[in-house]
Amino acid sequence: PIMAVVGPSGIGKSSFVRAGLVPALKNSGEHWDIVVLRPGRTPMMSLANLISQASATSANVAEQIGEQQSMADRLKEEPGYLGTVLRRQARKEKKHLLLFVDQFEELYTLVTDQAERLAFTACLSAAADDPTSPMRVVVSIRSDFIDRCVEDPHFMNELSQGLFFMAAPTRDGMRDALVLPAEMAGYKFETDDMVNEMLDHLAT
Repeated sequence: PIMAVVGPSGIGKSSFVRAGLVPALKNSGEHWDIVVLRPGRTPMMSLANLISQASATSANVAEQIGEQQSMADRLKEEPGYLGTVLRRQARKEKKHLLLFVDQFEELYTLVTDQAERLAFTACLSAAADDPTSPMRVVVSIRSDFIDRCVEDPHFMNELSQGLFFMAAPTRDGMRDALVLPAEMAGYKFETDDMVNEMLDHLAT
């Protein structure tokens, strides 16, 4: 129900999810909705915005912000409410839902309030507590921050069951990344030397 794509900065974790996992899900024959968010400086407001977008009752910006703040406060008190709402929506629309939390390390680099961080991870744990539900949670996180997740033992226990570590691609992997998308679009490089020159440049 929840997994983490882990790797060093710049390895391509976000691209792996956005350009790899998401298209694979959409081409799976099942109906998937993809929701992407980053924790930012106010992670609970980010979660509240997910719910408020679908249920906003006011066109007034100030009132909308007030509604989101109220929702954020409710999520702190009822972390399971996020999953309840999102699963209900997925079932109603007969779709699967992937919640992708990109750059999860922002939770630790931008948020100084531990209570805010714990409320956020509690919501994610609760949203992904049922393997039979139509909802899945994926986070991308830098490998040098994975140990910070121990701050919430329950969340870390859930996350540790679905860790996917990304390593730097080999030369053959980089060649595939250059050549295969072009071939899929009906094109090819004029010479192998051109590809090798680019690979040599990337290796330096």
